[in-house]
Amino acid sequence: MTHEDFTAGMRKLTSSVTIISCAYKGERYGLTASAVTALSAEPPSLLACVNQSASAHNFLQKSGLFSVNILSSAQSDIASAFAAEEAEQRFDFGDWKTGPQGSPQLTGAAASFECELVDSLPGFTHNIFIGKITHIVTSSAEPLLYGDTHYGRFAPHKPTS
Repeated sequence: MTHEDFTAGMRKLTSSVTIISCAYKGERYGLTASAVTALSAEPPSLLACVNQSASAHNFLQKSGLFSVNILSSAQSDIASAFAAEEAEQRFDFGDWKTGPQGSPQLTGAAASFECELVDSLPGFTHNIFIGKITHIVTSSAEPLLYGDTHYGRFAPHKPTS
């Protein structure tokens, strides 16, 4: 198996698009991520996998708090900005507020989860952040999806008769 084989296969794994964000010493940090999943309902918790070379990685570890913002289908420009823009300019995109615990939350997101960092486990080139959810904001917006190098949205399957 080559790196190209792996990449081609993983492109088929469609997922929601998120911005993982935190605040540390008065500055905001964030990145676009699709490797986020639920961990447990009791206590409410999730996993977020972050590349160790990401500009926000070390600040996520140091802050002890972070938000996972599931982007709405109308927010693909924000996803692209957080993936491509210089770290200092990322928060120029979208409308951000501060969650009850202090981490940045995106207004208009399909959902935002504010989390306490419970643990950080090594996973090869990434760290797996385990977050205990302390606050949730949801909206009626459709989530933004990413798969096969394209943004999209969910289209319900209509059974044929």
